[in-house]
Amino acid sequence: MVRYSKRAFRATCAEYDVQWTTTPMIVAKEFSRSKIAREAEFSTSAQERGLFVPLADQGHGAGLGMQETSASYSRRRALVGKNSQWTAPWRNGRSLSADGQDDFYDQARHLRPRRFVRGVLVGQLAASDSLTLADGCEVLANHVDGLELNCGCPTSSAWSDHIGAYLLRKPELVADMVRTAKDRLGWSYPVCVKIRLDPELKRTETLIRNAIEAGASVLTIHGRTRNQSSASHPVDLEGIAFAIDVAKRCGSRTACASANTAYATHATASQESPRSDAAEVVSGLHDGGGGAGGPMPCVANGDVFTLTEAWQWRQRTQAQGVMSARGLLANPVCIKIGGKTLCKRISLMTRSSSPPLSAPRLQALFAGYDQTPTSAIQHFCRQALRGGGLPFQHFHRHIAYMLESTMQKSDSILFNSLSSTASVMDWLDQDSGLPDWKG
Repeated sequence: MVRYSKRAFRATCAEYDVQWTTTPMIVAKEFSRSKIAREAEFSTSAQERGLFVPLADQGHGAGLGMQETSASYSRRRALVGKNSQWTAPWRNGRSLSADGQDDFYDQARHLRPRRFVRGVLVGQLAASDSLTLADGCEVLANHVDGLELNCGCPTSSAWSDHIGAYLLRKPELVADMVRTAKDRLGWSYPVCVKIRLDPELKRTETLIRNAIEAGASVLTIHGRTRNQSSASHPVDLEGIAFAIDVAKRCGSRTACASANTAYATHATASQESPRSDAAEVVSGLHDGGGGAGGPMPCVANGDVFTLTEAWQWRQRTQAQGVMSARGLLANPVCIKIGGKTLCKRISLMTRSSSPPLSAPRLQALFAGYDQTPTSAIQHFCRQALRGGGLPFQHFHRHIAYMLESTMQKSDSILFNSLSSTASVMDWLDQDSGLPDWKG
């Protein structure tokens, strides 16, 4: 979502336990040289991240993020979202005993996970040359958990500026950009690459091999070519599967797991921590990443509107994760499964290729909503009004997307005519008809 994933929207998703969010595409040249551009393009807050029980402790696996053992959990407790079912069994609607302790703790201490995963914010940058990208990375790196080179933006303006999808047929340049960014930031810092498919899959293979051998940490593949629109062309799952197969084969052959890579860092932390309560802190994917001598983590992107589709996409492509963009705009806290909308308590960045969870487990991990809950709209508005870095036109469109399924045509016409934040808030207070709205 090039324009729509500003801080207010990311924080709203994080409130409902989305683990991995990405900034809009930031042009590195202006961002690194202009204070005005930096203030306009990026802002962040502690609310963008929470702590989550990793699915790895439930036999699934979720590796990107900072990991901690249970002994360090109390120091991070304030970061956990309210009533978070993702952090079960902690305070998930359970009553306390007379001594103030959770009865569930005493009855099932063995169920406590030994580690936690902190949510991740990835900064997405676009550049036309290596030094410009490295400059932008250096400015942004300390404020995010990883950086991503955008090689997929299909717009004509991006093409004319030699950024985005223009790089799809510049594999040597992409490799040099990844390598230069890694040299500038340190090889343990995650640098990801997001691409589209090329009509000639051989070119896609060449691009992927160059990116991985240069040290890319994660690969995201959008299943369309530059000239295919999301509205008129279905996602090419076979193309994504081909790209992922190339990435896995290439990643397994890379042998640069030196002492300063994320893969080697994880091995050292695991092997040299004799204390069971020592905090384990890992940058990047904890099972190794591209260019680190381990399997290449890949994310499939395109046409994910339901949870069922997400599982099917992963099974058909063998991706480790699935990215949803347009599917979350209408309801940033929900994703549909079998006709019923369920709160998106996870970002689908897991590794299991098994089918969806059974009904009892779904009830434990999700809270059902048949439309965007009023609380989510209120949270988004609060974030936007408190300096969420969101221009009015984006604020207006976000609200329109969230209410699209519930507004009558006459209401939509009226809402689309509103021209200021104040008028939108007045409409929400007086005319929206939202249940439990508190302006």
